[in-house]
Amino acid sequence: MISIQGDESKEPEPVEDESLLDILNSTQVENEYGPPINQDVAVSVVRLFTQKQPKEATDKIRQNSKIPDNCKALATARVNPEIWSILTPKLKQTDFSYQSIQQNVSVASVVLTGMAEKLFKTDFNKFTRENRDDLLRTTLEALTVLGSLCQDLNQKRKQELKPALNREVASICSSSATTDLLFGDNLHDQLKAAKSTSNAIRSGIGKFSTPKFRPSPYKAQSFGNQKTLNWRGPSQYQRGGNYTRTSRGRRPWSTQFQRPPQSN
Repeated sequence: MISIQGDESKEPEPVEDESLLDILNSTQVENEYGPPINQDVAVSVVRLFTQKQPKEATDKIRQNSKIPDNCKALATARVNPEIWSILTPKLKQTDFSYQSIQQNVSVASVVLTGMAEKLFKTDFNKFTRENRDDLLRTTLEALTVLGSLCQDLNQKRKQELKPALNREVASICSSSATTDLLFGDNLHDQLKAAKSTSNAIRSGIGKFSTPKFRPSPYKAQSFGNQKTLNWRGPSQYQRGGNYTRTSRGRRPWSTQFQRPPQSN
């Protein structure tokens, strides 16, 4: 059996209100489902919520979805400059990630607001095929943005849960597979694949790793006749005044130039 529990999940966090433990430890509420809808519509919607759409598609919807001047409440709220200027880089990065998610809510809200205005202005006595197609496209645009938002939130939830998982299987948090269960229906297969990958990486690192350094007792090294870079030869003068060292680039002193001994 594969262990999925990490170290952080073993350390209980203090709870200020003990009555909250019943809620925290309770079983998650299961989804309730209604009657099925048209299969073609269902396939299209499920695809938008489970498959990552091209960035160009969502960018185009954002460009065409300007917030009405009298609906500024639909915009993503910015942090007041006075507060933003004192935030640490980490806090700014955290808030920016939430802003990015909230922007999708804003865009979807603008699209749905535009559809509400079209319905309000439409004379259903003169409702044409062109009106119907336009409303369908508008609805799919809103669903595209909401699907992207849902996937972003799912990934963020997985990353928040990652510290509670065993390191060997924590890579499942990078998977985009999500159904009505956060980690998908085939969790066991994902755990096996993650563990196999982790073992393969670990064995590969061990194969090419260098042996650990083991200190040994210091042994004095003997250079023999080898001269170090700091060796400058014997001292220049010996007792009696005889000059014995040869200088680089010069001929040695001859004995005929030696200083005669001083008489007493």
